[in-house]
Amino acid sequence: MDATQDGRLDLATELAARLADTYPNLRTATAARVLVLQARGRYAEALMLAMPLAGDPDQTPQEAAVSFAALAGLACATVEDGQLDAQLGLNTATQALENAETLGYPSYKLNGTLALRELLQGNADRAISLARLSADSCDDRLGRADDLATLARAHMAAGDNRAAREAIAEAEKIVPWWPRVATTRSRLDIA
Repeated sequence: MDATQDGRLDLATELAARLADTYPNLRTATAARVLVLQARGRYAEALMLAMPLAGDPDQTPQEAAVSFAALAGLACATVEDGQLDAQLGLNTATQALENAETLGYPSYKLNGTLALRELLQGNADRAISLARLSADSCDDRLGRADDLATLARAHMAAGDNRAAREAIAEAEKIVPWWPRVATTRSRLDIA
């Protein structure tokens, strides 16, 4: 996890593979592999690993809430990247969000995923509001950068490339290599 946070993806991939070999049924080992795949922009593969975690009948309600929250975010990112059919992915995200909330996941921690879902549904103004709330309250570097990428994309969708450039510049100060940050910068440079 630390290696991924620091952008040392080759090391993170190697460590996650070792964990998976040594502890194939350990939830945290699977979560590490999911994070590494996400950091490489391989959302569909990450989603396939995350789905069984969410459906694990032996997990505690707290573990299930975290699993569903992660699944919702991955489903949205996978749709955004074109790796999953929009209707299927958004339905999966919506159900996972509902499950996470029902199981007690703090609703404010879902704002980033809600923002991306709103953006994917064409609600740029709502996405801007939620993404800003999430970025301002996020205590995780990767999560904050991801929220800022959503904010930038929402500003782009609303026709405000100046605000989008400000948001993506803020994200680049945190994690410039994160796939959604780098892709958003590329789109802004073309625009």
